[in-house]
Amino acid sequence: MRRINALPGVVTIHMDFDAKKARKPNGHNPDRKPPSRFDVPGEVAIASILNGKPPMTSKQLADAFAAQGRSPKSISSCLHKMRIGGQISSGPDGYSLTKKMRDRLRSRKHKQ
Repeated sequence: MRRINALPGVVTIHMDFDAKKARKPNGHNPDRKPPSRFDVPGEVAIASILNGKPPMTSKQLADAFAAQGRSPKSISSCLHKMRIGGQISSGPDGYSLTKKMRDRLRSRKHKQ
């Protein structure tokens, strides 16, 4: 048995079904605040922050996110989704809306 456990890729599992002590699930932290839910997705919030303004760095966008009550850590995934979708472009000055996104925002504004 010792030789089998010494081989790479072999997992040792210890099943103790007689344990009477209830264990907490992984990641259980009662002091953690619940996640925030917003009516507006993060991508739409970034578009409204950048609309009609000069390019902003990710730090400036994170500060604007924090001012709205959002987590500044979530800015990275939102920026990535928007860059993949062609809604923002990044340059030496920071992030700015593409022409495609500016046109979308302008058309939504006229429809309302």
